[in-house]
Amino acid sequence: MPRHPAARQTRNPDRTRGLLLRAATRLFSERGYDGVAVDDIVAAAGVNKRMVYHYFGSKDGLYSEVLRDVFNRLAAIELKAVGESGSPEEAIAGILESYFAFLGENPEFVNLISWENLHQGQFVKRHPDLLSKNPVLGRLREAVGEGVALGVFHPGIDVKHLLISLISLCFVYHANRFTLSQSVGLDLQSPRVLKEGLTHTIDLVLNGLKQRKSEGAGKRSSRVPLKRKSAGPQ
Repeated sequence: MPRHPAARQTRNPDRTRGLLLRAATRLFSERGYDGVAVDDIVAAAGVNKRMVYHYFGSKDGLYSEVLRDVFNRLAAIELKAVGESGSPEEAIAGILESYFAFLGENPEFVNLISWENLHQGQFVKRHPDLLSKNPVLGRLREAVGEGVALGVFHPGIDVKHLLISLISLCFVYHANRFTLSQSVGLDLQSPRVLKEGLTHTIDLVLNGLKQRKSEGAGKRSSRVPLKRKSAGPQ
């Protein structure tokens, strides 16, 4: 019988690059940058080692792309949440909802950010283009400005501090889920508990932003300043 020539293997650069990126994301998120070797990544991806250097130049280059990929995914959902809102309040609620959803669906992002902060953000400092909140800050500033103009939000809101608060209130539910589950007796891996947490967070933030009603001329506000105590991580 005539022999058929073996099927030629076609190169698929996008597939190979994607395999490396996914393997590196998982390993870097589990072990941190220093705990992963290039050999570990190529073994997990099932590709030739030289492909790392071909597509990314170095381990640093691959790690940079891992961070860029997760940051870009987050930026996309941030802008979508603020851009699709119909009112200033919906914009704030939308971005909180998107953070909760993104962090729940992308646990590797939580780990990568935690590793980067453990190392004082050294890699992000060397690559300042990787992480910028300027686009979402601009959209958030517009939403807050509209809320102030409509008399919904009180004036004097610092948008940068607001964004930090939005991120922090969502992030802790995922970054500290194991320790907080033990210390406060709530299962932070439960969809029901996370839904309750999101509802609480939206209510907390929106009530903090709302226009403060005056009780009348010459009367002091009934708002009592809280005594601040420093609290360490749980």
